[in-house]
Amino acid sequence: MIILGATKIFPSQIEEIIAAEAGLAPQFEVLLDRKDGIDTLSISVEPAEDANGVASPVEPAVLCEHTARKLEAVLGITARVELVQRGALSQSHGGKIRRVVDRRRI
Repeated sequence: MIILGATKIFPSQIEEIIAAEAGLAPQFEVLLDRKDGIDTLSISVEPAEDANGVASPVEPAVLCEHTARKLEAVLGITARVELVQRGALSQSHGGKIRRVVDRRRI
């Protein structure tokens, strides 16, 4: 569970929204940080490719903005969404993508 201010969310809720977006692959990483005493949430997500390896024709900035608005509408969180290159997400020792990276200091 991710606690962001007074809001509690699960990574699976974020995954559902990302998976429903045409043009986005289900691989994502959530980065939690604290700047000037305020918790921030950023989501890095990979673009989807079709069977021929061609990326989505949707403009990346539009896709990220639409996803951020959907996260705010459904989950009530403000997040910065950015598109990264395929394979750019950090992986753990087992080869799985780390879903949540928490850099906040207590």
